[in-house]
Amino acid sequence: MTLYALDDLEGKDDELYHGYFGFLRFDNKLVDDDPYFEHVRLTIYSGSKLVIEAPALPRAHQTNEDRDEFEKDEFITENMIKAMDIKRNKYLKDVNKDKGKNQDRRWKRLFLEFPDDHLLSLKELAGDHEENEVPFEIVEDNDNAFWIVFKVVSTHVEGNKAGKSVDGVTQKLSKMALKAKKKKGGAMNDEEF
Repeated sequence: MTLYALDDLEGKDDELYHGYFGFLRFDNKLVDDDPYFEHVRLTIYSGSKLVIEAPALPRAHQTNEDRDEFEKDEFITENMIKAMDIKRNKYLKDVNKDKGKNQDRRWKRLFLEFPDDHLLSLKELAGDHEENEVPFEIVEDNDNAFWIVFKVVSTHVEGNKAGKSVDGVTQKLSKMALKAKKKKGGAMNDEEF
């Protein structure tokens, strides 16, 4: 797990925020093996904690393709293949698989605890996500390894503002500036711009 802080985290309406983005190694074969199950959940808990939940095992019990490859080896007997099949079928039929109640499916939970003054937030980030659901993507690197990449805003520090400044307040020229402008033959408008 690697976590980076940055002051230029892009949010809604091109605003920049202080925040964090992180990388967590992930075995993408879990998704190939069971594409209808949510294998990863990232949520904000009590303002300054980030909880990452993922399967405890690096991957599901062997896929059917792996099983067929193992069966070709002389060392692996028919009874060994049968034991793998039984375990895998129990794993796939687990109705409580998202609760980790069955011994065949366990979850690991990683708690990232930020200082108390850090208030983690997601409402500033663009995209369609639930209130406490941290947005993430699964990204592949150069070595064909997969990573969960996530981002979250921390509102304890104001982010950097880039680009043109827009002053929404119209300011009136002082009396001295108006007199000077009048002497130079400028317009009689008392508002600047």
